[in-house]
Amino acid sequence: YPVQHIAGQVDFTERSFQLKNLTGRHGDTSLVFNGWSEDFGPNWKYQIKITSDNMALDNDLYNALSTKQKEFWTGFSPAGLAAIDYRISRQSQTSKEKTLAVELLDAEATYRNFPYPLKNLTGNLFFDSDSVIVSEVVSQVKGCKITLNGKVTAHTTDRPIYDISIKTENIPLDSTLVAALPAKQRHLCTRFNMTGLTDANVKIFTPKQNIGPISFLADVS
Repeated sequence: YPVQHIAGQVDFTERSFQLKNLTGRHGDTSLVFNGWSEDFGPNWKYQIKITSDNMALDNDLYNALSTKQKEFWTGFSPAGLAAIDYRISRQSQTSKEKTLAVELLDAEATYRNFPYPLKNLTGNLFFDSDSVIVSEVVSQVKGCKITLNGKVTAHTTDRPIYDISIKTENIPLDSTLVAALPAKQRHLCTRFNMTGLTDANVKIFTPKQNIGPISFLADVS
């Protein structure tokens, strides 16, 4: 992820350096770097923070991700803008941390296993080495509202554990929704030619036993 037009202060000593509000740009995306590094070698320690208030969720960012991160990205196909706070630290050879806080700013996404388009997204996501926390992620379009909260653990493994709650309000029973439904529910809607608006509380979860795919329960009214 190349950064250009870098400006700011870097303080060096024989065994350390500090970044003090170092700024740079990637296209229209502005970035700020802060942090320190010391004791180069086996006892290397560092703490770096990278922030942006207008990070583009685009192909350049996707191409900079690891293989597992790309798999997670592909599952949701995000687009738009976000504010980010990315932190990496190392206190010893066995103590390393990476966290990423994301504030969605009018973003878009479509979940691969339920391809209903989510537009005008706001809310917060928090990533660490094991989990993703979803906090008040809201899509609101023309009176229709979808709110997501919950957590995904083991998200970098072959079997992530989902515990996500979705509340929907005034969602039209139209062709877009029907096309996103699993086959059984899609057949039911088509058979009875359902129309109108619907509210629902949906729970997406991974069965506790290490068997079966991701499941969901829906209370629809």
